[in-house]
Amino acid sequence: MRSFDVIIIGRGMTGLSTARHLKSYGIESVCIIGPNRDFTNCSSLNAGYASCSLHDNISRIVHGHGDEAASELLGLIRRGFSGLMTEASRFDTPVTEGQVFRLTESAMEEREMLVATSWLSAHGFPAATNKTRTSSRTLTFQSDGAASASIDVRHLMDHMESDVEFTIRSDKVVGVTPHPGHIEVRTQTGGKILSQIVVVAGHVGIKALIPKLESCLVNHADQWAEFEFRGKHPALTPGSLVFADFGQYWLSVTSNQKIRAGGARYLRKWAGVEADHAWLEERITDSIRNRIADLFGVELSAASQQHAVLDLRACDEIPIIGPMFDDSRVLVSGGYMGSGLTLGYAAGAGLADFIGKGTSKSVPEIFHPKRLRSLPNVP
Repeated sequence: MRSFDVIIIGRGMTGLSTARHLKSYGIESVCIIGPNRDFTNCSSLNAGYASCSLHDNISRIVHGHGDEAASELLGLIRRGFSGLMTEASRFDTPVTEGQVFRLTESAMEEREMLVATSWLSAHGFPAATNKTRTSSRTLTFQSDGAASASIDVRHLMDHMESDVEFTIRSDKVVGVTPHPGHIEVRTQTGGKILSQIVVVAGHVGIKALIPKLESCLVNHADQWAEFEFRGKHPALTPGSLVFADFGQYWLSVTSNQKIRAGGARYLRKWAGVEADHAWLEERITDSIRNRIADLFGVELSAASQQHAVLDLRACDEIPIIGPMFDDSRVLVSGGYMGSGLTLGYAAGAGLADFIGKGTSKSVPEIFHPKRLRSLPNVP
């Protein structure tokens, strides 16, 4: 039976970032376990964008968790974005950088934007709102003062994986059982591997492997599609990321002629909440295309590609990153709220610190699993 110092469950961005950062601590006995990277892998299903902002406007986090938590979360995601761009440069991964915008024609959302930009500016994150004429309507734009990027995710992850020089097993983990002196990891093929430390970064698989967090993590079914502009296109710089209608719709500008866009989850049963799998719905793709075309006064092609994805959020809507409250040998990371690439990269750096130093300054306690101990059904 094989034994390793560290087993990382998940070959997405969190797992690869953890592995990359463990190298700096000289930890060599590491095994990464996960299915082959195909379109069942969550990070591989990313629509090809990264940002140092959040899907939800920051006012929501401030209202739910306060100033300190909101500042820490923005700091974490910005560190993740910076690290991700450094990795992309190292491997010559195609990247086009832009900015993050939010737009609305709703007076209610405009008021929220003003609150958000005021908070961002007051806490050292340059932001502004302004009005612009688009087609036959006037829209309010919020600039988050944040960078975004269109990125070849598969290229980056393939190169990161080939560079880690650790053991990689193409398998699915079905069980994690701590014992005195070691942790047993069981795989779908019937294998058993022993380790001193286990990192559980397998996205929606976290709930099955860590039952104590099952009631704390919520699945969300979603989808995105790629479109081309027919004729004129909005004056948006490639690499930019735009959110509209309280984040119900979003688009990433991949070139002057192409975008990748998603949203309209409200059209799903229960808005996709607690779905056990993701599926494509043509009416959602049609809604995405029609809403974006309407907002900008442009015409879009039929979808050239589209993918269903399963997202994962913590019940209190901030990430879960750090050692488990009942066994610090088991570390978990997930609940990224649509910002999986940047938060996943930042989380990997923090998890490696926990393993290599026993603590992490980059991942404050507000994100640790121990905050969830008092929730119902958590022993």
